[in-house]
Amino acid sequence: MNHTIIENGSKKNKIINNFWSHRYITDRLKITAENNGIKLKMIDESNTSSYCPICGIRGRRMYRGLFYCKKCGKKMNADVVGTLNIAKKMWSKNTLKHKATSKIHKNKGNNNTEKK
Repeated sequence: MNHTIIENGSKKNKIINNFWSHRYITDRLKITAENNGIKLKMIDESNTSSYCPICGIRGRRMYRGLFYCKKCGKKMNADVVGTLNIAKKMWSKNTLKHKATSKIHKNKGNNNTEKK
């Protein structure tokens, strides 16, 4: 009898978790952000929970939800690992963009100085 209860619970869990698709949620998030004047930038999350956010080495899952880095010896929640790596991706893209823009402005400033 307990087996039936687990099956029914599992079936209900699947229905609840698969009710809204990933695409639907991200589309709603984009629309809501745009309607409120917020810029939203999508970052590819592939492999973000597979690499250590501290040393960058590929780690492994000890079991569902727990990430382990052999090099660092750190154990971390896999969702936290993914979140940190997504933040690092976003930060590195913005840093590269900022450096390129700064270099362009700096060069323009140098050219104006030389012409005087």
